[in-house]
Amino acid sequence: MSKIAVLTNDLQYELVEKNPERVAAVAAATPHFTGFLDEIRRRGHHVFHLQLVNDPDDPNAERYDGHLPVQRGTRGAEILEEFLAPEDVVMEKSKDSGFYETDLHERLQALGVDTVLITGMQTQICVQTTAADAFFRGYNIWVPSDCVVSARQEDKDRALEWLDGYCATVSDSAEVISVLDAEAPCPARTSRPRDRDPPRPRSSHDREHGRQQRRDPARPRHRGEAEPELVQLIAETLGDVYVGIMEDSAILPVETGRIAMTTDSFVVDPPFFGNGDIGKIAVCGTVNDLAVAGSRPKYLTLGLILETGLPIDRLQQVLVSIRETAREAGVQIVGGDTKVVRKGEADQLYLNTAGVGVFEREPLSMTDVRPGDKVILSGPIGNHTVHLLSIREGLGFEQRVDSDCAPLNNLIDGVLDRCRPVPSARCATSPAAD
Repeated sequence: MSKIAVLTNDLQYELVEKNPERVAAVAAATPHFTGFLDEIRRRGHHVFHLQLVNDPDDPNAERYDGHLPVQRGTRGAEILEEFLAPEDVVMEKSKDSGFYETDLHERLQALGVDTVLITGMQTQICVQTTAADAFFRGYNIWVPSDCVVSARQEDKDRALEWLDGYCATVSDSAEVISVLDAEAPCPARTSRPRDRDPPRPRSSHDREHGRQQRRDPARPRHRGEAEPELVQLIAETLGDVYVGIMEDSAILPVETGRIAMTTDSFVVDPPFFGNGDIGKIAVCGTVNDLAVAGSRPKYLTLGLILETGLPIDRLQQVLVSIRETAREAGVQIVGGDTKVVRKGEADQLYLNTAGVGVFEREPLSMTDVRPGDKVILSGPIGNHTVHLLSIREGLGFEQRVDSDCAPLNNLIDGVLDRCRPVPSARCATSPAAD
């Protein structure tokens, strides 16, 4: 007989109370959800509550109107008492997936667990990423459809369809209890369906394209293509900074007669580092290239090349960095593309960004620099490169030298407003940095 454990996600006061839709969804699910947990405990199975705890020093943590929710030791971070029992295990996590940089896998293995029942909030984010990471680690996945919630029903429905088609068995909680009482084998999916590739990002211009040939979802897809569910995950994680319409081109208003345009590709080693990641670098690099030309950065495109096997929570970490850095810079993402390559053909992921800026003043150019001009630095030169070099070569001083990667458009704009004429500006980067 399978050894099972239930994992709940984010059933915490401050997360549930974020908006009325979440409150209503959790309230509607609570009676049968709590009853299901009671039945699980009565049968001697384990319940793990995955508790999101935000670090005040994490620049990528989502904030509610400037407030950082679910900080350690606050009431907002506590599990809702109606879902909690004395024998339950509460495990902290720092990202959406309960397996990301935690010892959840080791603890489940120590208990002999081979099947996990994944529940909680929200279905399309924490439940989905935790299920995918559990699947990658060899667990059987079961998702009780009446014990997962989302603020929007369409998000829940779409996530359950993705889970059922890829890595999990989806049924209601009554069927789970019925199988357990019959001591029947738990549904097992040790590999994805043979006639489907895993859900992967698809080019944004393919999604909902009127001329695109509609494929039978059961047919194999060609290398490089991807399914729409992960494209939707990307768009939703980017949130309000993504304003694309998922067509072949974005149509953009331009207020002035001239624009600046730039593009850059980012192959960063390592792609994740002490106080940032490749996503932050990509937005900053393109925004700063536009800003030093004297333009006001407005629009970005985002291209992703993903290595097969990249964990979803790692992808989401990068997307959150992109979202938060774009917000800080005041730019919008208007289009993009995603491709998937075989294992070993990329170092986790590569990014490409193109940017458009508008001129509200005369452009800056290196041709206007003259002997005797003074040079002003925004800060120490080389911190970012030294930080990455220390990690890459194992030099051990990356904690003493942080990356100073940041969008500089607001700083440059302030200088140009107060210190005209400024003949030129440059973004001092190194090939080692990107």
